[in-house]
Amino acid sequence: MTDEEGFGCVWAAAGAQTHPSILVLTLAVVTAEFIVYAYISVVVGHNVGSASATIATALMIFGIGTTAGTLAGGFLVDRYGWRRMLRTSTFVIAVALLVIPFAHNAVFLFLRLVVWGLFGWTFTPTQMNRLLDTFPDNGAMLLTSNASAVQLGVAGGGLVGGAVLATLGAGALAFAGSAVVWLALLLSWRGTRATEPVPPQANR
Repeated sequence: MTDEEGFGCVWAAAGAQTHPSILVLTLAVVTAEFIVYAYISVVVGHNVGSASATIATALMIFGIGTTAGTLAGGFLVDRYGWRRMLRTSTFVIAVALLVIPFAHNAVFLFLRLVVWGLFGWTFTPTQMNRLLDTFPDNGAMLLTSNASAVQLGVAGGGLVGGAVLATLGAGALAFAGSAVVWLALLLSWRGTRATEPVPPQANR
């Protein structure tokens, strides 16, 4: 079997609709998060002041949240399943980003950042588990594709965030990110329904 034939088999097993929808979801959520994360010091400065101690504290607290999310992601997926965690993580990210522009108190802002970091960084382990569960025979290749979608989201988020910052200002960054995540949440509901296993039909 040639490499092209092997790739064709992988694509056929993944499905012409389901596999791209998972990668688009990864791309959308990571792009949304990096619209804000790439300019987080600007967002913090806009909300509660640009004192270096305040920005350093915000980054530290956000880092605690992301570390906890990365460490807990696999456990939570095993405990509650990827479908529930996918919907929960995208919903919490969307809400956390949506309220950030209204967080003009440092404590309130720090709470939003740690919640966003916690659930935002459980998203990638959840997607990885989803791919392995849905396509167990082609996991390595699909995880590589998912990693590529993450990298595109990182780059795209910085690019889109820069455009939003230049045209609408720092106050619009989190709104823009939240809007993209709400769209991604809709995609996740549709996508998880598409990847539900089809029950075998009874013989007549």
